Amino acid sequence: MADLYILRNALLDLARPARLLVCGLLVLAPAGVALLIRGVGRGSFDGIATYDTLAALLVFGFVLVILSVVFGTGVITREIEQKTIVYLLTRPIARWRILLMKYLAAALAVTVTVEVSVLLLAAATTAPREVSGAVEVRAVSLRDRAQFVKALQFPPNSVMQLVRDNLSEQTLRDVDGWDSGGILRRGLVRGVLRDVNRLINGPLIYTEATFGNVQLQDDTRQLMSAKPRGVALRRANRWLLEDGLPDYLYRSRTTGMRLGRDLLILPIGALAYTALFLLLAALIRRALIAGLLFAFGWESWVPMTSGKFQMLSIMSYLRTLAPHAKVDAASVDLTFLLQMLTPEAIPVRVAWGALIGIIVVGLGTALLVFSLKEYVPGEGDG
Repeated sequence: MADLYILRNALLDLARPARLLVCGLLVLAPAGVALLIRGVGRGSFDGIATYDTLAALLVFGFVLVILSVVFGTGVITREIEQKTIVYLLTRPIARWRILLMKYLAAALAVTVTVEVSVLLLAAATTAPREVSGAVEVRAVSLRDRAQFVKALQFPPNSVMQLVRDNLSEQTLRDVDGWDSGGILRRGLVRGVLRDVNRLINGPLIYTEATFGNVQLQDDTRQLMSAKPRGVALRRANRWLLEDGLPDYLYRSRTTGMRLGRDLLILPIGALAYTALFLLLAALIRRALIAGLLFAFGWESWVPMTSGKFQMLSIMSYLRTLAPHAKVDAASVDLTFLLQMLTPEAIPVRVAWGALIGIIVVGLGTALLVFSLKEYVPGEGDG
C-alpha cells in the first residue's frame, strides 16, 4: 500500500497544470509540423516520408529525450530544491522503494506523452494509396506501365535485369516484341505482373551482385536480418524491388507498419533514458544541465558516427529496433534532416540486450546510490 501511495503522489506531482501544458505542447508539436508540411505540399505530400522524418527527429530525438531528462533528473533534484528530501528519507520505507516508485511514475509520464505524440503524428501523416500495404505488385503499383515494360527490354540496372531474367519465355517474347511507340496490351502487362509476383513469392531475391549498389532502406535491411518467412519474406522481396526500382514502383510501406513498432519501442526508450538520467541525478550535482548536454550533444552526434563508437548511444539502439527509412529528397523538402538518419546497422539482439542492460544496471545503481548517499536540503542540485 505504501508503494502505491508513493506512486500515486508522484503521478499527481507530475500532473500539475504547468507540466501538463508543457507535455501538451510537446505532444502536439510533431503532428503540427506534419500538418504544416501537408498543407504546403498538398498533392506532393508523402505521408510515409514525413512520418519517418518527424518520428525519428521530433518524437524519438526530442520529445522522448527532453522529457526523460526533465522527469528523470527531477525525481531527486526537485526534492532537494524544495527541501523535502529529509522528510522523504525519514519515512519508514526503504529508500530504494521510494525511488523505484518515483522512477516508475516518471517513466510512465514520459511513455504516455510520447505514445500520444506518435499516435497524433500517424493520424496527421496518413495518406493511403491503393498500393499501401500490398505485397504483390499490381498495375496500380507501376508508376508508368509503358516505361516499366520498356525498361525490361533494355534493363537500366541489375535489379531490372533480375526481373527480366525471371520472366517466362512467353512473357519475354511479348516484351521484346512490343513496339514502345505502339499500344501496350493488357495481356502483356498481366503477364509481366504475374512473373514479377512469382519472383516476389519465391526465395529471398537479395544477392550482393544484384543489390550491392542499391541504397536499401533501413527497414528493408532489418526485415532481411530477421530471416523472414511467409508474408514477411514476400514483403522483404517487394521492398527490395521498390528500393532497387524507385523510378518504376510505388512504395507499399504504410504509416501503420511504422506506428505499431514505434508504440512498442518508445516505452523501452523511456525506461532506458529515465533510468540513465535518474542515475545521473543520484551521482552528481546539476544533473539537469549535465543531462541536457548529454541528450542534445552526445546523443545527437554519436549515433551518426561509424563503427562501434555509435554503440555508446542509447539512440543508436532505438533506431536499430525502430528504423525510419530514408526517402528520396524529392519526396519531401526535409533533405538536410534526412541526411542525419544514417546509422550503421547494429544487430537487433545486441540492441535489445543493450537496452535491457541499461535499464537494469542504470536503475539498480541509482537505487543503490540513493540508499547509501546523504542528501542535504538546500544544495540546489543532485
